[in-house]
Amino acid sequence: MTAPHSIAPGLAHDAIRERCSLAASYATAAASLAATGDTAATVHSLGCAARTIMAALEAATSLRPSNERGRA
Repeated sequence: MTAPHSIAPGLAHDAIRERCSLAASYATAAASLAATGDTAATVHSLGCAARTIMAALEAATSLRPSNERGRA
């Protein structure tokens, strides 16, 4: 993945949008799988959603300005 603060804001927003959309798809799939009682597939789909949310969070963090303490 790209190092923090090296992504152009427009590209970061595109990456965030794509990852959020993908996470929503995984979460929708997990809900459908849970309704059918497929526990293993539900857990897998939720894990995929979580990983894409974490990737979106990492991309969003690259947009946050930080002060001298390294916090936004």
